Amino acid sequence: KQAYGPWLRRVMRVLAVGKFLRGTLLDPFGYSAERRLERALAAQYVAAIERVLHTLDAANLDAAVAIAELPARVRGFGAVKQKHGLAVRARLTELLAAYEADAPPAAPQLQDKAQVHVQAQQQAKSRPPSQAHAA
Repeated sequence: KQAYGPWLRRVMRVLAVGKFLRGTLLDPFGYSAERRLERALAAQYVAAIERVLHTLDAANLDAAVAIAELPARVRGFGAVKQKHGLAVRARLTELLAAYEADAPPAAPQLQDKAQVHVQAQQQAKSRPPSQAHAA
């Protein structure tokens, strides 16, 4: 733990008074790229859920659940959160298209670096020797 002087209480009171600014045009932290992405993702998610609820039935329940679970994949801070947010946005588009076409959703495309590396190695091994150096 850290010990701070009484000056910090004054700072915390000022911050607490400014709490009503959250989410308004005067929010000093609301203009960052991370906050804008969060707001855009939240709006897209609400719109997607509203679209799904209009046609929800037992036949497409699994696809609706997959769409509803997407926000849990947005994790981290800064660049990590942005990467996950953009991946979720792309996945949401795929799942909504599949849902509205009544097609079963494809397997998730979110992969970690190790899986991508292994797949690249497998593809390189499966190429004929003449094409291996061209790529």
